[in-house]
Amino acid sequence: MGGESEQQKNKGSRLYEAIRESIKFLDTGEPPRATFLEADTPKFEIAGETLLPGVLSNIDHPKCHLRRYLRKQGAGLLERAAVALGKTLSEEQQTLAAFERDYWLGLAERGQDWEKSEEFFCKQFGSIEKVPYVDLDDLKLTKLTLGEWEEKKLLTLRPNRDGWDGYTECLARGELPRLKQALLLGFVGSNDVDDLNKVKRVTFIGAPRFVDYFSTLFVSEYWRSRCLMFFRLGRYTLEFEINFLSYDPGSVNDLVSDMLATVLWSGRPLRYYSATFYCSLGYVGDKRPEIKGIAPGTKGVAKEYKNTPIGKYAFPKLEPEGIRPYEEYKDDAIKAQVVRYFSPRLREQIFHMGESPESGIKSIEEYSLPHESLDNITLKLIQCDADTQCKPPFDGAEVKDVSLYRHHLKHDLLAFRIEMPVSVNNSWDDPKCADQTNWWHDLFERKQNPECVQLERWLNFTQMVRILYPSFLEQWKEKKICDMQIKDLSSDPPATSFKIEDFNSVITHLLSKFYQDSEDIDRARERLMDESRNDRMFVNVAYALAGPVPSNQWAKQEFNRIHHIALHVDRQKDTSPGEFAYSRQFCQEQQKYQVYRRWEELGSLHGFTDHSHVYMGLSREARERIAPIHVPHIYGRMTVLNLFYQSLFSGYEFKISEATPSSTDKEGSKTPKQELGGSREGKTKHDILGKLRDEFMEFTNRYWFHEVTEQQQGKEIYELQSRAMGFKESHNIVKEEIEKTEDYEKCKVRDRLTCVGLVITFAAVFVGLLSVDAIKEIIGMPVAAYLISLTKQAFLVLRDVLSWFKPAVCSLEPITNALAFMVQFVFSMLLTTTVIFLFIRMLGLGNAKLHYLMRMPGLGNIKLHYLLFLTLYQVIILVCFVVLGLVGFDSKLLIGITTLLFVIVSLAGLILFKKLFLPERCTGLDKRYED
Repeated sequence: MGGESEQQKNKGSRLYEAIRESIKFLDTGEPPRATFLEADTPKFEIAGETLLPGVLSNIDHPKCHLRRYLRKQGAGLLERAAVALGKTLSEEQQTLAAFERDYWLGLAERGQDWEKSEEFFCKQFGSIEKVPYVDLDDLKLTKLTLGEWEEKKLLTLRPNRDGWDGYTECLARGELPRLKQALLLGFVGSNDVDDLNKVKRVTFIGAPRFVDYFSTLFVSEYWRSRCLMFFRLGRYTLEFEINFLSYDPGSVNDLVSDMLATVLWSGRPLRYYSATFYCSLGYVGDKRPEIKGIAPGTKGVAKEYKNTPIGKYAFPKLEPEGIRPYEEYKDDAIKAQVVRYFSPRLREQIFHMGESPESGIKSIEEYSLPHESLDNITLKLIQCDADTQCKPPFDGAEVKDVSLYRHHLKHDLLAFRIEMPVSVNNSWDDPKCADQTNWWHDLFERKQNPECVQLERWLNFTQMVRILYPSFLEQWKEKKICDMQIKDLSSDPPATSFKIEDFNSVITHLLSKFYQDSEDIDRARERLMDESRNDRMFVNVAYALAGPVPSNQWAKQEFNRIHHIALHVDRQKDTSPGEFAYSRQFCQEQQKYQVYRRWEELGSLHGFTDHSHVYMGLSREARERIAPIHVPHIYGRMTVLNLFYQSLFSGYEFKISEATPSSTDKEGSKTPKQELGGSREGKTKHDILGKLRDEFMEFTNRYWFHEVTEQQQGKEIYELQSRAMGFKESHNIVKEEIEKTEDYEKCKVRDRLTCVGLVITFAAVFVGLLSVDAIKEIIGMPVAAYLISLTKQAFLVLRDVLSWFKPAVCSLEPITNALAFMVQFVFSMLLTTTVIFLFIRMLGLGNAKLHYLMRMPGLGNIKLHYLLFLTLYQVIILVCFVVLGLVGFDSKLLIGITTLLFVIVSLAGLILFKKLFLPERCTGLDKRYED
């Protein structure tokens, strides 16, 4: 119990001495009612209220009152004393009260600049000394003796002066500096500091958002029986302290591991990191770039792996202790496993089998640089961020694979995989203790620099490398742009500096390893700049984190939070303090559709978007198999397939756009051959659409797979990947666009054919009438006779008029024959109209515009009106014939009127016929715009 008395002495430190004196000064004119007990938790009894200096003892506050008490916090001891006494604090007392409540954040809240804050600290506690600590992204770790605890604790919490989150810049922006959490281990004497088995005190000081987690520890019967606990809650800080009653290394390991599982995430060391970056080069044109002479065997051939015996690699050798090291699988065994993972028909597409399969399916070709040529090649960020926590990894990343994938539809894809140098001789990646509660020891013992392998560094690395070209000015201000360099055997390794270049030269350097002609590299760069939908590469990344699987609900929430940050290729630095990069509700809603949770209880989360696939786990399984094998090789193959699908759908949309006639196009216009696949010169857009439709149908039926494997988890993962990439929507859009554009072209063709057909029909009727014997009888009809008589009179008058100028003699016989034919022609036209009407109705054809209008509200009766008018027209024609037949020669005037009515209604019938049946030009609108 010697440690306990030492702890109680430290509670009576300079800070609380100053607070006690201030409270006594406030209580002027009356006997002091404040008491400060050296041997117990400091207490102040004022106006019948017991005030504590932000520290709750597990003796004084039972479980039932803790939550209610903590929710009332937010004011320091001195501030609450002033309220109880009805006094007003002076400027100096307000500064002291703010520091007691929230330490350095309290001074920043008061608006004190850096110099005044240091002056205040020196006045209260003496000189400012440098305290050694491990500075991770979201946590400071330090070891102190109990004799120097109070002052060194406060110095550990001292924020950085400069930097985006530093004290000075945050004050200039009117913000508080971001709180750097701290975990302190206390030892009785200086000789015990290096022995983690002699920890007597553990203190965490951090954000208040962890209040629920630490309040649970505070009221835990397990911990209450083993140690003394103190809990303080300020406005911006939370402090939790445990003092062990005796040396108990097992309990210390359990407690610290559980606390780190909740509060340490972006600063957590990685056991393994692997990321594959994919640069989709899109459609490369009819003349595909020539590939350099690749060494034999580097063009992926998978046929041999179907019969590769992998069983001999499946049984590890056990160590005498019973815990085996991480298994190193052979390349042949991994490749054979990958080939067998996919369904047989799909293998023919995504693996080059060495010869054309009997099915006729054309495979995706893979060209890879020989592995021996990649030895000692690293990708390194060469310009450090101003903030120390976002510096690039010290040694860079090792380039493990560089490949070029080629689809038979003339799309190319560049991919390169990098890995973090694997840690050695440290507990967070030691097979014997990495999943145990003592995994955190080497964070203090410094066998390897933990800052080099912390998650935030590699989140930053992933974000920087995937940039193809900067798009926002804010990227420099937010420090999301960094220079990079591939260091290989060349004397002048290529480097990218976005301040003087507009494109990632790492991509052009890797392309030069495959493309033989430099012009092809330039064209690929231009396509990525001018036609690519994204200014950043797609990434398939795996993070294997240190430590055991989260065991409490708050740790699981933090695990989900950091996974969501990684899923969107963000960093902890880009978030609000301790929160998501975006609003919490928005992110949690997205996670319902983007995250695969089958193995969440085993410590693995898999997430999928249209720009990233992120796999994160904490178990040995994640470190040994998922991160190094499944993600880059199996799930990476799915990613290659998905990216080709995405590129093809995008290419089809572009081709349809180019093949769609414009309002300024002339009939029979040609399409430049370089705009569409294949040799297109000399072909009309209608021909191109037909070939495009055939190509898309072949792709849909032969090359587009909805299931790629019979493995259940593979089915589920591929379904999530496809949904995130929006393939079904893209396919439906392309299908609708092709159909609508073809309908547009067909409408124009039908319009021309209909007009030609009517002319041919009328000509055929005319020719047929020339041989009809009934013409003579038609001439004898009353109407014909009347017309002939009327025409004779008109002709005589006209002849007399013309005779004034030139006598003319003309026989009346041709004229009467012509008039008789006119009557027959009109009658035949009526019959032809009726026959065409019945024929069109049987075929189900109609006006495309009317079909579109029928779907619009309020316009469904337009077609019905046209049909009624046409029926009325037929009835009127019939009545006209009946009247003409009955009247005969009895009334010449009535015959003339009915004849005129006959002509007018016939013309009206032709208009209705055209309105109803002649196809008008289709709009060709995409379904998206119709909706």
